[in-house]
Amino acid sequence: MKFTVTQSSLMPLVASFLAIAVALTVQFGLGWRPCELCLLQRIPILLAGLAAAGSLYPARGRVAHDVLVVIAALFFLGTAVLAAYHAGVEQHWWTFESACSSDPSHTEVVVDFAQAMSQPVVVRCDQPPWQWHGITLASLNVAYCVLVSLVTVGLLIGERRKRKA
Repeated sequence: MKFTVTQSSLMPLVASFLAIAVALTVQFGLGWRPCELCLLQRIPILLAGLAAAGSLYPARGRVAHDVLVVIAALFFLGTAVLAAYHAGVEQHWWTFESACSSDPSHTEVVVDFAQAMSQPVVVRCDQPPWQWHGITLASLNVAYCVLVSLVTVGLLIGERRKRKA
């Protein structure tokens, strides 16, 4: 099986791999448990990687290659939207109605402490584990995903121009 490797295919593929590798390193290497929104952001990144991997197969043709690369770029943009929403939840610009952002002062009094201790720890979406001057991992993910998407589309446009020349 022969693969056609183009820069526009490699960019989202490598970027997807890198993003997931960083997320897993932060999760397992640093011990930071991801919240619900963090986990949701991984889905379109994985789908972008799959679309980019599919674009490497030349039997699909040039049009299919270009469509799959654009789909990968759109998945990165979708991740940027989710990450922007997550950054807004972290900054308390808006709320995310879920168990990960519920206010502990409004919870019921727990009588059975053994039952409470057997429940999994819920990581709050509105309390980032790390921030520097208001910049959180979610806001860095916005910039990363927008940059990857723009560079991918730029590379694809450059490749299309070379094909026509």
